[in-house]
Amino acid sequence: MFNYPKITRYFFATVVLLFVFLLDFLGLLGLSTWRSGVIDWQAKNYQAMQVLTQPLAQVRQMWQLREKLEDLEYRYREASVQLTELEALREENQALRNLLENTNQVHQKSFITRPISSFAKPVLSLGSDSDLQVGSVVLGEGNLLGIIEELGKQQARVLLLKDMQTQGVVAKTESGVKGIVKGDGKDILFTEVLSEAELNLRERVVTIGQEGIGPDIFIGRIVSLKEQDQAKSTQTAILQQDVNFYELSLVEVQP
Repeated sequence: MFNYPKITRYFFATVVLLFVFLLDFLGLLGLSTWRSGVIDWQAKNYQAMQVLTQPLAQVRQMWQLREKLEDLEYRYREASVQLTELEALREENQALRNLLENTNQVHQKSFITRPISSFAKPVLSLGSDSDLQVGSVVLGEGNLLGIIEELGKQQARVLLLKDMQTQGVVAKTESGVKGIVKGDGKDILFTEVLSEAELNLRERVVTIGQEGIGPDIFIGRIVSLKEQDQAKSTQTAILQQDVNFYELSLVEVQP
């Protein structure tokens, strides 16, 4: 029934292992030194493997960083576009609000439109099909900018005050000094002012009212006085406007 030779071999092997462990425990076989050598060998091999694989790990890490950087750049460009669109909408809304708040004249009809900034000359994205007419007043945030001088089907060219050399706008200062607002191609001028009249810097100039242009529309402020010619009985001041046609998101046109 029992396989005595096999049992004997297992028993003998067990005794031998116990004897070896006993000798190792007593420090007679030096297995601890052998194990220490094996551990040192493994440590050296591990360090060598680290040295060999470190460049590969760095390349992999750099690749991952590059992917993250490309993703961040894409998200940044996307956010920049969205921010630009948001700022444009915000400026347009603010411009529309300013137009509505600063318009103190009563008109039968007015148009709110966008300047076309890609043109060298001031142009609006409205044409003759919008019931506009030559001479219609162009306002920016309540400031008189100019008049419509030419109409196309889909575009209207604006004659700005600084370019209004052959015609003018009848105006007055807030202290009641009267004159004509014209331009010399560079500056807006308050001309034909009597030489004995007193003009003050930073004084407001508004329209008096004439055909096609209502009264009390703000034009600008006096920023300097031109040297007076003693032979003439008039004087001229230079005006500065609070807004710039080319920087506005929206303007108002009053037929």
